[in-house]
Amino acid sequence: MSIKTDADGVMGFLQSNLAYVEKQLYATQYTKPLYQNAFAPGAIDTSAGWARTIELYSVDMVGMGQFLSGNARDIPIADIGFSRGVSPIESAGIGYKYTYEELMTAQYAAANGSVVPGQSLDASRAMVCRQAFEQHIDIVSLSGDTNKGWTGLFNNTSVPTSNAVAGAALTATWETKTADEILFDINDAIGDVWAQTKNIDMPGTVALPSSSYMYIAGKRLGTVNDTTILEFIKAKNAYTAATGQPLEIQPYLHLEKMGASSTKRMVIYKKDPIKQKMHIPVPLQFLAPQIKGYEYQVPGIYRLGPAEWRYPLSGVYRDGI
Repeated sequence: MSIKTDADGVMGFLQSNLAYVEKQLYATQYTKPLYQNAFAPGAIDTSAGWARTIELYSVDMVGMGQFLSGNARDIPIADIGFSRGVSPIESAGIGYKYTYEELMTAQYAAANGSVVPGQSLDASRAMVCRQAFEQHIDIVSLSGDTNKGWTGLFNNTSVPTSNAVAGAALTATWETKTADEILFDINDAIGDVWAQTKNIDMPGTVALPSSSYMYIAGKRLGTVNDTTILEFIKAKNAYTAATGQPLEIQPYLHLEKMGASSTKRMVIYKKDPIKQKMHIPVPLQFLAPQIKGYEYQVPGIYRLGPAEWRYPLSGVYRDGI
């Protein structure tokens, strides 16, 4: 194998190796991104493609069946009340690069049999690039983007929000509460969703600040009782009592200062692809490499829109826990 030193030759070598780099990139098993845990399967919408905008809906059901008299002429009508908005789909990007020196070194290794031809470039930068893409989606989908005016799953202004009640210690923070008081906070929020949806939605997902999750996961009920508060909550919560299904409880760093006055926020909601959506019409894809001075850059592009609460009453926010 001959070594190409001109710009076109180096570009050809890079292109011939990128297929292997991307093969490594998509074959690698990654930790599941946080937003994929927060949204239900099927809630990540990739259907819009290269459309410029998406329509956002917030829906509420109105109407209920009624008894009819013998000569009734009017039938009660069920309908939906909804508000509709339009949000742009925005392009975003992240890329990686190799220097001329790195590509020449890789060519030399391939020419001397040190590596398999076509497999001489390290895929680490492409993997970091993908992780940076996932991190951006995490932030936008859960916390929104203030510059774009977008809210996320955890701070949508249409979702009912209130402060957690104070416990016997006269504070609302969980570190000062008993296990029973923490369980009350969770069951009270579950009951609010159940009530505000007229007994339609029984929420089975709890999103907690990471520090609150770690506290209840490590705090025992007593010095002679090995049961943790987390285990106690999973056994005694209203959702499990009503449905027989386990309550899903997940930690999120995003919630540490999401509440009013930068307090901790708990989110309890029915995780359902009908209730919430996240729009990623174009997942990360890499374009042809480009020469930028001494570097050969591989740009990546993706497109996304805001997270959407189509049924905002299917969840509640509790601040100050």
